[in-house]
Amino acid sequence: MKCVLEFGNRGGCYVEAQTLPTLKLGAKLASGLVHVFRNGRMGKDWPLANSLCWKLSRTQPRITWTSSTHFVSLTILDDVPRGSASATLWKKDNAA
Repeated sequence: MKCVLEFGNRGGCYVEAQTLPTLKLGAKLASGLVHVFRNGRMGKDWPLANSLCWKLSRTQPRITWTSSTHFVSLTILDDVPRGSASATLWKKDNAA
């Protein structure tokens, strides 16, 4: 099943979205991006740097990770209109 990987800088003008042919590839790339964006640092969200934590299904169609500077989102493509995850994730939190 296909999926969409969205990632970018929060508060910036650059966001990227890629359609990927398999959920396994999407999970691998999403976890790799989290690992890079965290600069290898451990933290409470560290499990999302492991591709096994990016398991999408019809009951969990989207998984997202955000930091104060970056975001990564993986969404299943199953003909349900969900909209773009990056439409809100790119915005920086005012409290951050």
